[in-house]
Amino acid sequence: FGMPGLFMISSAFRIFSSVCCPSSHSMLWLLSSFLYLSLIADISETNTSKPFAFANTAAPAPLSPAPNTTILFIFTFRLEINKGDFLVLKGRSGVGKSTLVKLLTGTYTDYQGEIIVLDKKPTETMLGTEISLLNQKPYLFDMTIRENLKLSLLDSGIKEDEIEEKINESLEKAQLSKLLQSLPDGIDTNVFETGSRFSGGERQRIAFARSIIQNNELLLLDEPTVGLDPKTEHELLTTIFESSKDKTIVWITHHLNSIEYMDRIIFIKDGEIEMDGTHSELYATNDKYKKLYDMDNIA
Repeated sequence: FGMPGLFMISSAFRIFSSVCCPSSHSMLWLLSSFLYLSLIADISETNTSKPFAFANTAAPAPLSPAPNTTILFIFTFRLEINKGDFLVLKGRSGVGKSTLVKLLTGTYTDYQGEIIVLDKKPTETMLGTEISLLNQKPYLFDMTIRENLKLSLLDSGIKEDEIEEKINESLEKAQLSKLLQSLPDGIDTNVFETGSRFSGGERQRIAFARSIIQNNELLLLDEPTVGLDPKTEHELLTTIFESSKDKTIVWITHHLNSIEYMDRIIFIKDGEIEMDGTHSELYATNDKYKKLYDMDNIA
């Protein structure tokens, strides 16, 4: 198996009116039609055994929806992602890409079976504390840039001077220094409700600075560049990827802008993996991918 997997999707997994499943650390994420417990072993790279172990491997009866419950998605693929990988999930609208993010973050709680994430059942409290998420519309509060960023360290017990150091570092990595210099009040500028004081790209950079401060191992990107022009999109993605080389990234997107940063590209169609490989592999061997990439990257 090589390097310990961060998470795995396996077998046929049915999502009912709201079902969930994920994982993280140097561990794995298992989805299946019966959602048998995946016991994630935090195994060192020197360990020659398999990088994960399973409990309850004898499959119980297949899940069936409760009365008045609709099956939303069925995923029928197996996938392991290594710690430190940059992975992109691509597919047409409605295939369940954003649903996978909700599964991974514990947003869905109505499910049958047992799910383990970071050695525990996933809950929304993991967002911000163990998993960072940058989505289409990151919420910024009606307060200053500094105050919005300090929220990431709420109840952290860190001293004020260390907080300021972390904030300044995050602003530099998110490439916000030039913007702050152009503002009369600098970092103490009020962003207004939802960050409406700033453009879409500027709001995303502030939100990304917040995720840098969180310093979580897993960074989920759920279409963070929707609505941005191609130049702004490319600049934002370049900043994110260059500043997150020590993280594991799962990126949900419709586009192929900046796709070269990805270690692995996966296209989902009808609950299955349609394409799987690196950019260079797919561009050389898959005509559909080549056409899509060329269309998305016209000069």
